[in-house]
Parts: sequence; C-alpha cells; structure tokens
Amino acid sequence: MAKEEERERSIDRAKATGLVLAATGLNALLPGSGTLSLRLGQHILDLVTTNRVDRLEDFHRRVFKGDISDEEVNARFLAMKDGDFQHLLTSMLTDIEAEKVPIYTAVYIHLVENAEKLSTWAKRDWVLAASMLHTFDYSVLGDIAAGRWSGGWGADSEQRLVLTCTVEKTTQLVHDRVPDSRDDGVPDRVELDTRVVATTFGTELLAVLAAALKEVETPE
Repeated sequence: MAKEEERERSIDRAKATGLVLAATGLNALLPGSGTLSLRLGQHILDLVTTNRVDRLEDFHRRVFKGDISDEEVNARFLAMKDGDFQHLLTSMLTDIEAEKVPIYTAVYIHLVENAEKLSTWAKRDWVLAASMLHTFDYSVLGDIAAGRWSGGWGADSEQRLVLTCTVEKTTQLVHDRVPDSRDDGVPDRVELDTRVVATTFGTELLAVLAAALKEVETPE
C-alpha cells in the first residue's frame, strides 16, 4: 500500500477515535424533556460538537503532518488506545484555552516517541503539565528557569507549577539579615529564604514545547 494512502487511513482511524472522545460528556449538557428543551439541547450539542471537532481536526493535522514514516504514523494512532493518552485528548477537547492545541500535540508526539523510556508516572507528569498549566504558566516557568522569577501576582502560576512537578521550592538559611546580639556571635533568630527553581522535568518540558509555545499567544 502506498505510503500516502496508509497515512490517510491512519488519520481517518484516529479521527474516528477522537470523535468518540469528543462526544464524551455531551449528554450531561442536555436539559430536561420538552420541545423547547430538546431544541435547546440539540443547539448546545451542535455548538459543543463543532468546537471539539475543530480542535480534533487541528490536532490530527499536526500529529500526522511532516515527513514521518508509516511506522510512526501507526504508532501515533495506536497510542490513542492508551488510557493516559485518552486523558490527554479529553483534556485538550475541554480545555478553556483552545489555543493550547499545539502544546497538547507536542506533548502527545513526545510521549509516543519516548514510550519505551518513560515510566507510567513519568508519562503522567507530562499529561498533567499539558492539562493543568495555563498558557501564562509556561512563560512563568521560562522566567524561573532563566532566574528571572520574583513571585508576586503570579502566585497561582507558582502553585500550579509546583503541583505539576515543573518547579520546586528550596529553602536556604540566611544569617545576615538579623544582627548578632549574643557574645557567641549566634543571631537571636535565623530567617528562612524560599526560592523557586525549575526542575529537570520543567526544563525538559520547555525544550519540547519550544516550537509550540511560539504559536501560543499569552493573554495580557
């Protein structure tokens, strides 16, 4: 079978899988019985389905584009049967930030290409980082990795970054902030200074997402 034909078949199968995911949870949006309710329910169903199908089209176009082999095309399709990958796709379909599709795609491809190297828990770190972090959080992570982070109004980002294992807090003893007041030179109290630093995983995540993040606009 020609390479392009096999690629199209894999894409079609992937879309069919994705459409099943796209329908997940839609019934919960439908209101009660009655003519008006049914019409409203169908309207909501159509709107949500259209939105999710658009994301799926974008996702699958990105996943299967480029000069990749038939084996890689099939590997990227077959990975969708994995429960953790399905969570990644479901999160992409329901994410409030539609612009994050390039991020989900980059994480998906990275996980498929490194499936044999990553443990289940390591793989889930990637899934959580893609689904839990907001677009602004990635720029905060970049600042932390570059040593530019100063806290402040980005505390919510810091909390999400800590929860997703992309940064960690380190505590250092600081002796020079409190004047000595004892003969032995020991200060009356020692202040603790907490720093936020990027983890090895956080730095790797930024590297994998470098191209994708250029496509994503960060809200002001």
